[in-house]
Amino acid sequence: MRAWTGSHHDLAMMEMDDPAIDTAFEGNKHDKGTLSHRINSTLGTVPDNDPEVTPAPIASAPMYTFGVSPLMQFLVGGRDGRMQVHNQVYDTRPESEGGQRWFDLYPDDDLQPGDPFHWTGHQQTWNHQCAECHSTGLQRKYDFETDTYATCWQEIDVACEACHGPASNHVDWARGVYSGQDLPQLGLLNPLTDPVKGVWQTSQATGLPVRTPPRESDQEVQTCATCHSRRTPLTDGHTPGAPFLDDYRPALLTDGLYEADGQIDAEVYVWGSFTQSRMHQQGVTCKDCHDPHSLRLRIPGDGTCIQCHEAHVYQTPLHHHHDRAGEGARCVNCHMTSKTYMGIDGRRDHSFRVPRPDLAVELGTPDACSACHEQGPTWAAEKAAAWWGELGGDSTIARALHAVREDHANAPKLLLALLQDTERSTIARATAAEALGNIGGPGVQIALEIACLDEDPLLRATAARALAFAPPTPPRIQLLKDPDRGVRIAAAASLVTSIPPGMEHKDEHVRRAFDEYVESLGANFEHSWARVEMAKFQAARGMLEEARATLDVTITRDPTDVSAWALAADLLRIEKRERQCIQLLGRALDAVPDSPELRLALGLAFVRVQDYVSAETELRTAAASRPGDPYFGFVHAVALDGLERRAEATTVLEAVRALHPADRDVLTTLIQWHHEAERTALVQELAGTLRARFPNDEGIRELLQGLGQDD
Repeated sequence: MRAWTGSHHDLAMMEMDDPAIDTAFEGNKHDKGTLSHRINSTLGTVPDNDPEVTPAPIASAPMYTFGVSPLMQFLVGGRDGRMQVHNQVYDTRPESEGGQRWFDLYPDDDLQPGDPFHWTGHQQTWNHQCAECHSTGLQRKYDFETDTYATCWQEIDVACEACHGPASNHVDWARGVYSGQDLPQLGLLNPLTDPVKGVWQTSQATGLPVRTPPRESDQEVQTCATCHSRRTPLTDGHTPGAPFLDDYRPALLTDGLYEADGQIDAEVYVWGSFTQSRMHQQGVTCKDCHDPHSLRLRIPGDGTCIQCHEAHVYQTPLHHHHDRAGEGARCVNCHMTSKTYMGIDGRRDHSFRVPRPDLAVELGTPDACSACHEQGPTWAAEKAAAWWGELGGDSTIARALHAVREDHANAPKLLLALLQDTERSTIARATAAEALGNIGGPGVQIALEIACLDEDPLLRATAARALAFAPPTPPRIQLLKDPDRGVRIAAAASLVTSIPPGMEHKDEHVRRAFDEYVESLGANFEHSWARVEMAKFQAARGMLEEARATLDVTITRDPTDVSAWALAADLLRIEKRERQCIQLLGRALDAVPDSPELRLALGLAFVRVQDYVSAETELRTAAASRPGDPYFGFVHAVALDGLERRAEATTVLEAVRALHPADRDVLTTLIQWHHEAERTALVQELAGTLRARFPNDEGIRELLQGLGQDD
């Protein structure tokens, strides 16, 4: 308790009368352009000359603060049980470091009421964005019917029970009250102590630290991951000690969250980077480096690293090639690069990677050297090669994920190799599985079905979701019985449209998995994406009226949700109500005029009613606004061809090919068009590309044979 008091967990949330926040409200003033907010007890809700008029009833004063260092954020009471995170935040750093000031989290954005990121908007609602990780025993208690919250918690901050679970038995243990029965593990549900004490020793063979005996449990890392990860909850409230994947679906190494080599990009909260590391694979856990109660490093500075990595090897210019007293000699600056979020909050990458300026030159990924040295990665790569020769560190992940992001022809091959490489981290292999699911193909299906049998539940769950493109197969159906809840939910999600309606009433495993899937969507019903997924589930199970009702509510509450409009239009299409579909898409584009997806859907609806002129106009506009997606250009080209404008269509498709040289639909259509036009050289060129890109694709082989290109 003594170590925990005053820690970031202890101060994760505070009531406004806490003395720790008094200095923030001493008549300070913050200016943002022409807007002047007086920072006082109303926190900008009563501004000097602010044109931002709050659109909903908002309490005049902040109710709580959350976070303490390097900044405090403030919660203002909103409508219907909501609490909103204000964009005016206080920098708690010392004045000498630029702190003791108010600043705006979005200084370059003119956020207006109605914008999801305006402090009154959906993305700033504390109840579902922040609350779970700043309080203990939190339940969001969102009511879909009334669109209200009755959020409650056991303790305002991150206290003992957040990690260890209910403590009544622990109190009995501490008091010596056993009631005639033994209380194992100090009476704690989730004690987080090593059953067998281990020792880290330097291996004589490798010079690297090895734990004896090896750790057998990942429970500690899973416990920390419940908050220190980018994830989607599957339940309303976490049970301490429960498997991480029972209650959460973690984000993978996707574009926008992570760099192609797995380095952090967006705010991803440690777990995703740490599980990539060799340290994690060797059994290192969070508390090997951090005191679990004070959260401070075990030993300040490089001492944390040197407790395992021998100083005479690593704390020397022969290793780091920098001045011993300079920042370049610090372990973290080379092996745990930092990225700043929220204006001033630096977060370290926990993948503990070897700097790779050579990959930065080749793939454009960040590198530790260029983060400090202005000469750039080419200079850094030359220096590194001179010092160390060939740089260590594996590049399998970087090359595979870079290839798929750049739509390279060899992406499937590299992704398959990554998926099947058991030496790589599970999160990287799962990312490969997810990407392969978007590509599809015969070889891909077999590889994903094998992944469904993997011992790691994250890979099984991801493989199940990735197989949504394929017919149901025994490995995926078997996952409905998986011992891990998260895997069962993933399998159910991928089988919703494949298992006939009513089967859930005949098979208890199907029923349980579908019930758990529906529960996981309900836990996120304040988000429109969850309501859209629920509507898909309802439609697939034959509940069309329920699906329409869910979508109507979603569109009413969030008229900017493109997927809701698109699904509502698709339900009309299925019923061949094409005119109503066109009318609805017109309303949708009034609400979201810049949506290429809705424009594409409207163009296809015009095709179905044989209004080809209107269709071509809409499809051309959609393709022009989405050049990065080959499907948009492909559909536009096909529409032009349908209007007997083959030359224009070919020009459009060749332009798409230039941006996406490995797209199957683009290549197969072009080779047929060039064959019909007797452009022999182009046919031969495309045939070679298709063979190299899809060597095991029977459909491609039959196409080429039909065109006389079967050599």
